[in-house]
Amino acid sequence: MKTTLAAGVAIGVTSIATILLAATPGAPPVAPRIPVTDDYYGTKVTDDYRWMEDRKAPKFVSWITAENAYARAVLAQIPKRDELLKRISSHTGGGAVISSVTLAGGKIFYLKRMPAEDSFKLYKRASLSAPETVLVDPTRSDTSGKHFAIDYFRPSQDGTSLAYGISEGGSENSVIHILDIASGKEAAETIDRCEGANPSWRADGKSFFYRRQAKLAAGAGELSKYLNSVAYLHIVGTDPDKDVPIIGNGIPGSLPLTPASEPFVYIQPGSRYAFAAISPGAVPEAEFFIAPADQVTSAHAPWKRVATLDDKMTNVAQHGDRLFLATYKGAPRFKVIELNAADPDMAKAKTVVPAGARVIEDIEASSDALYIRDLDGGPGRLRRYDFASGALADIALPAEGALSDPVTDPNSADVLFGLQGWVLAQRWYAYTRSGVVATDLAPPWADDLSAYVAEEVKAPAPDGTLIPLSIVHKKGLKLDGRNPVWLGGYGA
Repeated sequence: MKTTLAAGVAIGVTSIATILLAATPGAPPVAPRIPVTDDYYGTKVTDDYRWMEDRKAPKFVSWITAENAYARAVLAQIPKRDELLKRISSHTGGGAVISSVTLAGGKIFYLKRMPAEDSFKLYKRASLSAPETVLVDPTRSDTSGKHFAIDYFRPSQDGTSLAYGISEGGSENSVIHILDIASGKEAAETIDRCEGANPSWRADGKSFFYRRQAKLAAGAGELSKYLNSVAYLHIVGTDPDKDVPIIGNGIPGSLPLTPASEPFVYIQPGSRYAFAAISPGAVPEAEFFIAPADQVTSAHAPWKRVATLDDKMTNVAQHGDRLFLATYKGAPRFKVIELNAADPDMAKAKTVVPAGARVIEDIEASSDALYIRDLDGGPGRLRRYDFASGALADIALPAEGALSDPVTDPNSADVLFGLQGWVLAQRWYAYTRSGVVATDLAPPWADDLSAYVAEEVKAPAPDGTLIPLSIVHKKGLKLDGRNPVWLGGYGA
């Protein structure tokens, strides 16, 4: 039936570009070409538009002003544009958007942005049924045209403290702040140069690992900040510039790094181990190491290698001494293997979730099971691997759509996940042994989308490859091949 539906839909695309070309008032302003050539290790690269990097230069301001005026003149000539804009606006921002949901110490932390807000705020709940409390509102720092945003956050394992990164004007030049949740007081110190710092608390709740970028030397280029970053240990209440380096290029005793390496140290809640992950840059895999958590206090920690870059590991989850690793070595759609944390010998690894037709995107451990998020030609799927029995089973989802997370805490059996579809506004759900239950983390949107339906099909290409296709249409539409269709596609 679905194959017939896909074959019966006519492909007719109305091009907005055609309307714009017909309405163009003259020619657009031409940007000057001023070639600048750089020599990168013997390879010469010429950039004709380097001058645009100076956004305050008179010639750039003049060009961008003319470009804006031209674009506005073109858009203004679209028939009934104001009417269309009003209708789109009425359906935009129909409800709250939730992201970065985290469980810690039995509490729930998350970022939320309401329809009329420009920035996400950080909230906490003592439980799903408890009222929410705002922990961090970045707009309180907005002054004199400056705008701030939360880049990331990480609660301590017991949920009593919080480290969060905040930056100005979309710069992502994060500064870490530390909050005592009970009192609402922030620590005196802040830590700058923390873009992508990924803080991870130790069990004491008084210290955490994080990655800090190098301080730029006088005259150094802006991109130099991405070289020679260091993973540090910070103790709350102390001077960050005196933090102990744990992993870094050129640091005596450290694991070996290149200048471009990105080192991270983290501890999963309740674990007696610490992990080190060293990323070479823009690739999914990393090198993984493990050591007793109480012995990772300097660059001389007794790390054991878990995986090399050749092992193609992208994620590690833990249950006691059992390590579960997602890898795409010999498995383009990924598989999950298990190792012994006390003896992480790759030669002894066993496959617990074999590769299949789905793409494994994420693995997370709760106290009793490993949860696997899959991509199945567009829609997300969720599976549960029981630690005690080894049984692997699908979790029935309330609808098809894009799956967020799952969110787990290794000390709890609680599991949360988000779901959003073409005609399904974002909702967050809790999974229990009795099934899936909707929560009010993200309440239902105001828009009524019940008049529409989304179908997920797979259309065969000329070579037989099945291509995922999402079809959204009004319920009851006669599928006779005469309906106009707006078709979009991409490949990667």
